[in-house]
Amino acid sequence: MNELPTAINTIRFSSLLAAFCMIAALVVHSQSIKLDANVSANDKNTVVLSGNNQTFDRQANGQDFVLGGSNDKLIVRGECGSVSVAGSNNLITLDKVRQINAVGSNNAFTYRESAGGEAPQISSVGTNNTVQKTESGKSSAGPGKPESTSPEAVKAAGTVVIEGAGGQDRSETTSNQDVVVNSGGNRLTFLGSVKALTVNSGGNQIALEKVQSITLNGSGNSVTYSVKKNGGKAQVTDYGRGNSVSDIE
Repeated sequence: MNELPTAINTIRFSSLLAAFCMIAALVVHSQSIKLDANVSANDKNTVVLSGNNQTFDRQANGQDFVLGGSNDKLIVRGECGSVSVAGSNNLITLDKVRQINAVGSNNAFTYRESAGGEAPQISSVGTNNTVQKTESGKSSAGPGKPESTSPEAVKAAGTVVIEGAGGQDRSETTSNQDVVVNSGGNRLTFLGSVKALTVNSGGNQIALEKVQSITLNGSGNSVTYSVKKNGGKAQVTDYGRGNSVSDIE
């Protein structure tokens, strides 16, 4: 997974500034027509989505998408032009995209393929925004019905996924499973063993008994685990800022 630069990655500053102005104008426009959560404002080329703690699932046919909000999950199926996000702690899953613009922090993008060239154009104003290419045919935004994310289906697949609204206070029992945290501001406890912990959001307090590896893509996360029960220190990779990993004993 590659962390986006805090300046422009592939387009010049003037283009990025124009993209920022476009996002701001579209979000203001969506508010001016009193959009409710889960409602799209569509013109010929652009789909505008606004709201917090929402899940949006949309089919694309070359349109641009603009998301204004935080702690949202956006799935875009099919081919889209540009995807611009103004907010934080959002999870964006894309099938095929030409350009990605991030104005905010702790936004995690995944895409299956680029709509032009070897990789989409990427720009970021903010911190700790990430982009990852998924394996072909394994994107959750692929054609057909959404993949099941019920707790039973997730655990059966060997991975525990924490997503949806932030601010959750929950405890899970794990048995050498992977854990992925996509929502922010949670208090999470994992009893048992965790193979790999990946945190794609910020402001989480996470307590574990045993864990082999920890990857932090967001910021302001606090992770504790028992080095004694673990039999040694876990492997830690930190791409964010203000994160802490410490021994619980």
